[in-house]
Amino acid sequence: MHINDKFKNNGKVDYLKEYEKLQKIYKEIQRGSFGNEISLRAAFLGLFMHYEKRGTYIDYNEFERQFIPSTKLKTSEDMSSFERCIEYDEFLIYIEFLLEVSAFLGKMSNVKTSDHRVEENWKNIKGQLYFLETQIDNLMELMQCEIKEIDGFKNIVKKEEVANVENAFDNRNRPIKNKFYEYIQTSNRTNLDRKREILSSISNDWDGIKNSIKNDNIRKQVIGDLNFLLNNFNIRHNNNDNDKIAKIPDKKLIEIYDVVYKYFLYAYTIFNIQELSSEVEAIKKKYSFK
Repeated sequence: MHINDKFKNNGKVDYLKEYEKLQKIYKEIQRGSFGNEISLRAAFLGLFMHYEKRGTYIDYNEFERQFIPSTKLKTSEDMSSFERCIEYDEFLIYIEFLLEVSAFLGKMSNVKTSDHRVEENWKNIKGQLYFLETQIDNLMELMQCEIKEIDGFKNIVKKEEVANVENAFDNRNRPIKNKFYEYIQTSNRTNLDRKREILSSISNDWDGIKNSIKNDNIRKQVIGDLNFLLNNFNIRHNNNDNDKIAKIPDKKLIEIYDVVYKYFLYAYTIFNIQELSSEVEAIKKKYSFK
């Protein structure tokens, strides 16, 4: 889906222009330097080697090419004109990347130095960061998304998905809750391997509490359904050698993994309601009003 298509009925916002504004601000920031000695881009190149989300990227240049979508030309049906388009998911990934850049620059701009040239440079960069962050905040509101910080990284998730996660967990389960947030973050939407890893980790957590569901019928159904999904689709066990699994397209496997994610949400919601019910019963026993 192209971002132009997703928002074409919204007459108040030109999302292509919003994207171009973000690119312009980012390029202006990149042109900054630490005095006359080192550019911000050179700093990114060096710091990227220790970036926790580096994955398999060789260097910052390769990472940037992947995470910054280029403006594309899409031919119309009559072949007489061109439409500039940006993929919606790529756009969100780009914003997520800019959030990481902004966080890094924000920390760097607070470093004190006696070099007047460096101080002036950072003063200009902090002004650009303000416009960048304001622009991102406005886009998050317009797209009904929000930013969740997980393990020090800022991730974009849909507000409706946040509500589902919050309903399934309380703050006592913060580590498990964060795994659910990581699953639905923008940069993992089409990442089959990462989705599999997260679901495998969630399944380990689930194994520790699944037998605590008190209703026998619900417990048997939930455990049976999840065991089928986890054991047969390369999540809990490695089924890569299974010819049937190998023939399933990645896109279809992602759809199945999303069902597993939703089922885990359902299972944890049941568990959470059960815990709340126990608390309500305790209140009833203590306070019996006529």
